[in-house]
Amino acid sequence: MRTSNNDHWEEIDENFVIYTTRREVFLLEFTRRCYELNQYPVVADERKSGNVVRARFDTLRGCHIAKLFPLTEGEVAELSAIGESPGSRN
Repeated sequence: MRTSNNDHWEEIDENFVIYTTRREVFLLEFTRRCYELNQYPVVADERKSGNVVRARFDTLRGCHIAKLFPLTEGEVAELSAIGESPGSRN
C-alpha cells in the first residue's frame, strides 16, 4: 500500500485499525494486540520503504502488521460504527 504524510488511522480495537491513505482505505490486522496505539505518545513506525506499508515487514506504532485488506466506503462506515448503539450517529 502506498502512503504519504497525510495518512491517518482509526482504531477499531487493539487488533485492527482502519488506515487511510490519499487514495485508498485499508483494514490493518496486527500480529498481536497492539496496546501501544494509545498508551505511548511517540512510538516509531518501522518501514522498509518510507512511502509503502507492507504486511509482515512493517509496524504501526511499534506493532507488527500481519495483514492488509482493501476496504470499500460501505465497509469503512460499518467498521467505524463498531461498538456504537444503533442510531447514535443521527
